[in-house]
Amino acid sequence: MFWGGYFKQERLSFSRFGKMKEFSDPRKIMLDIDRPEPISTWEINRVFHILGICPESIRYDRTRHGWHVVIMLPVALEKTAIVALQAILGSDPRRETLNLFRALSTVWDTFREERWNILFQYKQI
Repeated sequence: MFWGGYFKQERLSFSRFGKMKEFSDPRKIMLDIDRPEPISTWEINRVFHILGICPESIRYDRTRHGWHVVIMLPVALEKTAIVALQAILGSDPRRETLNLFRALSTVWDTFREERWNILFQYKQI
């Protein structure tokens, strides 16, 4: 595979820690949008309409650099589908690249299952 050495090391490290705000859930789409204006509910519903899914709830939280948007769905999705939807809806590309790495990783064990896709309340270096 093209990511070669990362999987062979069998370890992932985090350079930042902070207070956790949202944990992974197969029914939850979490966006980290680093712009002054978040994606509109109309745009969100348009994407999910194509998929035949009606979101149960959409929550917007203002952050220091933009917005966190949490979308609850009535159905569970695979990790790679969650990453794809988060990227399509405008979530931070670096965050989604790391989420994709964790979603595809065979070394990401069940101990870390709830932490592969997270949002922080705040971060510390």
